[in-house]
Amino acid sequence: MASTKKFFHDGTALLLVSAASFLTLVSIVLILLKLNTARGTVIYIIAYQPRLGVEKNIMGTVTGIWALTIAALAIYGLGMLLAYRAHKIRREVSLTVLFLTLALLAFLIIISYHLLNLRG
Repeated sequence: MASTKKFFHDGTALLLVSAASFLTLVSIVLILLKLNTARGTVIYIIAYQPRLGVEKNIMGTVTGIWALTIAALAIYGLGMLLAYRAHKIRREVSLTVLFLTLALLAFLIIISYHLLNLRG
């Protein structure tokens, strides 16, 4: 109980947890809004490979894009779990884990935005 209280009363950690929660929600909402605008049977590019040419991109259905929302939730969940456990050992490691979680979520937003704009 004492370590939980320390983690949630640490101002910097709480700020980073709030930012990670916000980025997770933003990524999920952006992906769902993009999917909602493309109703029907749409083929999506789920892997962009510029070395192979335009015709060699890996195409998929909406389930490949849903994996991005699951990835956002997994990154958030694992990041928070690791940060909480690391805070018991050392505060700086916990803050590093939270910063890396923010970076991964930002990259996920950028990648999902570009993949959804490259609709096949």
